[in-house]
Amino acid sequence: MSDFTKPICFADLDDTIFNTRRKLVGEAVVVGALNKEGEPASFLNEKQANMFEWLNATTELIVNTARTSRNVKQLVLPFSSYMAVSHGALIFDKQGQVIPGYRELIIEQYNALDEGHKNLALALSELATDDAILRDFPDVTFRYREAKEYDITLIHTFKVTDNTKQASLVDLNNEIIKRGLVDPEVFYTHLNGNNLAYIPRFISKQNAVAYLLEHHLKDHEARFVLGLGDSDSDLPFMMECDFAAFPKVSQIASKYTTTE
Repeated sequence: MSDFTKPICFADLDDTIFNTRRKLVGEAVVVGALNKEGEPASFLNEKQANMFEWLNATTELIVNTARTSRNVKQLVLPFSSYMAVSHGALIFDKQGQVIPGYRELIIEQYNALDEGHKNLALALSELATDDAILRDFPDVTFRYREAKEYDITLIHTFKVTDNTKQASLVDLNNEIIKRGLVDPEVFYTHLNGNNLAYIPRFISKQNAVAYLLEHHLKDHEARFVLGLGDSDSDLPFMMECDFAAFPKVSQIASKYTTTE
């Protein structure tokens, strides 16, 4: 099969290609990624491993992940094509170099934000230790992180240290919106499992896919394009593709499918 006719597959990673051991169904047979200490942290069961081998052998497999440019260095699986990271904030080419045209596009739109939006990190980081938050969530510890690309803060995330308290992220999001800390016209909310993120609207996995199809995969009209994801926020990029698929255990499946 030539490169021209080879299908294209845009794939989310976490909870799509692989899972943490806590979420993995069945026995782990392949390590997908390491943690920052260099220990195995994400795994594939036998079916996931078979799917990855099939996709990697028969498609141009393109990563489209929320993981940052630093986090993708911990991947163990062999990827050799483009890689969109940080919810689509940055795209690596096939040689692992940042695509400059896309970088300029993101930085230009970031520079157009007012100072209040650029300094959102300070307000959100202080919220994690706010007296009212500590009082309203006495048994929950929130961890705030800012995701940087191009040496600028682009994405703001909260997690809970106890995975059994993930529902508290919904309440935290409601409190943040009520306080007016995040402008919904400027940022959209990604909430899935133990991950609450605020992302500028000019950054998305959908934008990354559209950019690659227009500027770097110009032969895509003759190629079958598949999108794989697990969360609501993946649906827009999946709809840029000819076909879309999701795991049967996923946010998409639980929200849009029913069982008899």
